[in-house]
Amino acid sequence: MASQEIDNIEFEDVACNVCGFFHGDFVFYNHDRLHGFPGKFKINCCSGCGLLYVSPRPKNIGKYYIEEYEPYNLDSQDFYQKFENGLMEVYYNNQKGILAWFKVKLYQALYNPIPAEYKGKKILDVGCGNGLFLYNLKRFGAFDVYGVDISDYAVRQAREKLSLFNVNSGLLEEQSFSDNFFDVITLNHVIEHLPDPKKTLLEVGRILKPKGLLIITTPNAASINLKIFGQYWFALETPRHLNIFSTRSLSKIVEQADTFSIKKIDYNISNYIFARSLIFLFKIKSPFLSDLLMKFKVLLTPFFYLVPKKKRDVMTIYYIKK
Repeated sequence: MASQEIDNIEFEDVACNVCGFFHGDFVFYNHDRLHGFPGKFKINCCSGCGLLYVSPRPKNIGKYYIEEYEPYNLDSQDFYQKFENGLMEVYYNNQKGILAWFKVKLYQALYNPIPAEYKGKKILDVGCGNGLFLYNLKRFGAFDVYGVDISDYAVRQAREKLSLFNVNSGLLEEQSFSDNFFDVITLNHVIEHLPDPKKTLLEVGRILKPKGLLIITTPNAASINLKIFGQYWFALETPRHLNIFSTRSLSKIVEQADTFSIKKIDYNISNYIFARSLIFLFKIKSPFLSDLLMKFKVLLTPFFYLVPKKKRDVMTIYYIKK
């Protein structure tokens, strides 16, 4: 994407959000390869827990989110999104037959769904973007859905185009939800964006019901593709991704909230991240070539099954509130 201009950006030095250490080990400088905002950003690795984090980082990080940002736009749906929607519908509607059974197993393997036993319950999606995930949960699973996102533009998409009137803009901590209000809370590729994940997790612990389910999906700092691609690894998405967790660092920060116990951990392949990393690495500027690679990224999938699970690009951790 063409370079963007941005004004009045202030930077601040920050400590590791997990350990509180200020002096992480320098990893490399990175750039905004997605939207082309100017500047270089220092990525550090905490010597205490292994968290990768940006410091100094922009104080007004919201300026790096533009209306064209993919999670904000409903017109960004493609074949793969529609394929996921089809599997979700079968999963929550309890359809019978061999084909339906196969689709359910495929959905569980590829997408780490909210377990069907929570169907119809009250769910909050933190960082819900355009609201499409909530819309489909409401359509297929009759969930009572709520959402929050920092983008006014994304929230307008959800409210005006999808009639999701329980989606609001701002930070989670600003929403004033009641104690023990939700049955399920999801942070789907969100925790890496948060300036203060620890603060958000404390709020999640307050508003989630006892024995409620918290699902966190986020890039895996232990991914083999980070070692292969380095600063071109798409999941870094500098500077919007402020913190990249490993299982170790995420477990430590959740433990500090003293509210959750781990139910299970899944490690997922991501041909999307791999394909976008190739585009960054080889500096592919042609929209035709980029679109072609993204359309046929599924052909890369067999390669990833050779990668040990804990070295894959994405991890999903299911927690139960104590």
